[in-house]
Amino acid sequence: HILCCGRCRSAIEVDNQQQLTSAEGPVEKMKLSALPIIVLLSVVSGSVGFVPASKTTTRDFRPTKSVFISKESTICTPATGASTTSLQYSNAVSPETRQFTKQLKSILGNKRRQRTSAQEAEEYLFQTLTEGTVRPDVVAFTKVISAWARSRRPDAQDRAEALLSRMIDIANDEGREDVRPNTFTYNALINAFARRGLVAKAEEYLAKMREVSTNVDADCITYNSVINAYASSRKAKKEGGQRALELFEEMKSDESIKPDSVTYG
Repeated sequence: HILCCGRCRSAIEVDNQQQLTSAEGPVEKMKLSALPIIVLLSVVSGSVGFVPASKTTTRDFRPTKSVFISKESTICTPATGASTTSLQYSNAVSPETRQFTKQLKSILGNKRRQRTSAQEAEEYLFQTLTEGTVRPDVVAFTKVISAWARSRRPDAQDRAEALLSRMIDIANDEGREDVRPNTFTYNALINAFARRGLVAKAEEYLAKMREVSTNVDADCITYNSVINAYASSRKAKKEGGQRALELFEEMKSDESIKPDSVTYG
């Protein structure tokens, strides 16, 4: 009725001008009839109000907190359902596990302690295993192995390899499949060798990945790391080019693996 009735609109305009005139400081007079009226419907309170827009800019149309209903059930998820799965998983994780994960991320994400972060993360991981309050899984172990791969310590690759061996022992001795190394774990270890040009070790674990029957498949990242190992190795420069081409042909022959820009680079 207000939007269509000229008499009501004129009354509102007069009242609005009086309010602007009585306000402190220089205020530009506005004619409400020349500006759009935004109808704000509040679902939560059930009240209806009319808010004049002072400027017809995009800022006036930005949603505020009152527009959204903060419920997990209303979160839009992709077709894959990944977000829904992550929400359900986060609700099932114990407080102790959440605290462990938070502390591990804090250690590995501290830029001031990059030189010692891998060591500290490994110590915290083993401390947690000894106490038994939390059972670190393959994700936690793989994060620490990746930290060793990035470390500059001369024994970093050996520490990473020892961690993978420990994971296999725990999985076999305690029957914990949630700790058994997967593709990401092997890739992290191979990367540790590749960054140091240790071609033989990188090839060794590529071969082991082919032997493992479950949960492990060599992918594009795996082959790229081994090829990079030949590129980084001074000893293998003569034979490295030929072997890199052989690995490239292996990638192309496997339908599940497609060379990417890193491979060709």
